Amino acid sequence: MKMRKKAMIVMSLLTLLLVLSACGSREEIYGRIAKISGDRIIVDNGTYNSVDGNKGCDPAFHSDGSQSSYSLGEEIDTVGLPEDTVVKLTISNHKVTAIETLETEDSSAMSVPPEGQPSSLAAVYVIDGQKKTSSNETYGSNQSNIDTILVKNKGTFHMRGGTLTKTGDTTSEEKSEGYGLNALFTASGGSSATLDSTQFTSSGNGANAVFAIGKNTKIDADAFDIYTSGISSSGLEATQGGSIYASEGMITTKGSSSAPLAVGSENGTLQVSNTEIRSSGRRSPCIFSSGTVTATSLTGTASNSPIAMLDNGGKVALDNCLLLGAGDYGFLMQPQSGNIKSGKTLLKIKNSKLTSTAKGPMFYISGLNGTAILESTSLYYDNTALAEVNRNSSFTLKAVSQDLKGTIKYARGSSVLLKLTKGSTFKGTFRASSHSGSASITLDPSSVWTVTSDCHVHSITNRDTSCRNIKSNGHTVYYNASHPSNSWLRGKTISLPGGGTLTPEQ
Repeated sequence: MKMRKKAMIVMSLLTLLLVLSACGSREEIYGRIAKISGDRIIVDNGTYNSVDGNKGCDPAFHSDGSQSSYSLGEEIDTVGLPEDTVVKLTISNHKVTAIETLETEDSSAMSVPPEGQPSSLAAVYVIDGQKKTSSNETYGSNQSNIDTILVKNKGTFHMRGGTLTKTGDTTSEEKSEGYGLNALFTASGGSSATLDSTQFTSSGNGANAVFAIGKNTKIDADAFDIYTSGISSSGLEATQGGSIYASEGMITTKGSSSAPLAVGSENGTLQVSNTEIRSSGRRSPCIFSSGTVTATSLTGTASNSPIAMLDNGGKVALDNCLLLGAGDYGFLMQPQSGNIKSGKTLLKIKNSKLTSTAKGPMFYISGLNGTAILESTSLYYDNTALAEVNRNSSFTLKAVSQDLKGTIKYARGSSVLLKLTKGSTFKGTFRASSHSGSASITLDPSSVWTVTSDCHVHSITNRDTSCRNIKSNGHTVYYNASHPSNSWLRGKTISLPGGGTLTPEQ
């Protein structure tokens, strides 16, 4: 009997030790961020080679094809962490308690003076401070890191009816994306180029088609045809003060991280009209912008990416455009590549038709302050989630003669403001993942909100003080009576059409 009792005590102690060990278990894993949504993070699993740990190996992350999902601890701030960032996660009880970002390649930058003249670019054909013309000629480069044509030092080049080809991979995707290394055509250092009826074809990685870099650098392209199949090979890209003006073109990109239209820095400019674009790679939206992109009469499809991705400070204006996206979201506003600069991220769309086949929201905002202004535009999506604002982010959605549908979600520490003007309608609701976020709405007398579920708003401004333009469907809208914007309500409960009420929080 005594032996049995002693054995039971030993077993109990062992069980307790196992429980305590499990409760205090910690592990560190490497992963690549696939998605951050609310209080969860999804990462691609794999291994990470560092220079120190693996002598002779380039630092790189190697995915094993699987993914894991973890909850984020209250102390974790994910602002400025874009998708595809390689991280080391500290995990405790399947919750992330610490995140360390890791470098995956040599980040040493090519030397670029203020005027945007990359010091070590080389090309098969170079126009250096000269004025040159070309008619119906063919140029090609089959070497790594060698552009096909480079115009530099305020050179001038006019090309008509030409053909440019490029094979050979870059040794640095970062330098290709930032400075035009390994491109088909690069203009830099205040140069200007006119490209008429020209064809561009590249198959190498990091082989952008047409690239403008530097203050006062300008490229005009008309009736052009671009085809790229490599990774990090955009169609048109402007950066560091460079500008591209393009019309009547066709752009097709096949590789990942290859947006047909791209602006790589906040002071780059891209204006495109009457052009058709197509992309099929992951992270290859129709438009990527860290600067300013203006598109008129643009038709395009991103078959594996959002319609557009806006970096912090990026601005995109669309007029009379017909675009389709098929990534995780319709539009993504999020800092990219660790970009932490502050700036006004702005999306303006009017007279357009936009379709998203994504399972996620039409608009997803993470890690920045974003604004979208929609006017007389048709949105086609599943109508479930209109917008999702991740924590520590803010989003203003202004509707002008615009119909909107769906749920607007907002996370802890985030804010969202919906403005309905000039006969706009919103059939939907607000949904919070945490009470520390806030939602606000303003309506003019001509606009209508049809409420689809009970919800809470931090503030409500309505120029129709009778609130007859809020169709409740029997639902309750709660408001914060202590907020200054709600002083006009005087803490009262107002009956709404449809049997619901506008009621102060208890």
